[in-house]
Amino acid sequence: MTKKASFLVGFNNRGKTRSIYDQFGRSKFSFGRTYNISSVNASFTVLSASNDDCSERTFIQKAQERINRSPDKGKNFFGALCPS
Repeated sequence: MTKKASFLVGFNNRGKTRSIYDQFGRSKFSFGRTYNISSVNASFTVLSASNDDCSERTFIQKAQERINRSPDKGKNFFGALCPS
């Protein structure tokens, strides 16, 4: 299975999480579920926290947990990244 990841990239305190909330029309993303963007023909495993909200190790662990518990095993992943 081909897996794809999409990331919203921006510096800290620039609204990455808020933008993800707006894209998906919600502010809570549960484990074991996928979510849709109305204009995109795909469902996504979503992690709205970015790597500047926690340590790099914790961010990777959180992303892996989401993917492992996703019904499609993270076929399409949507997250946020801070380049600093």
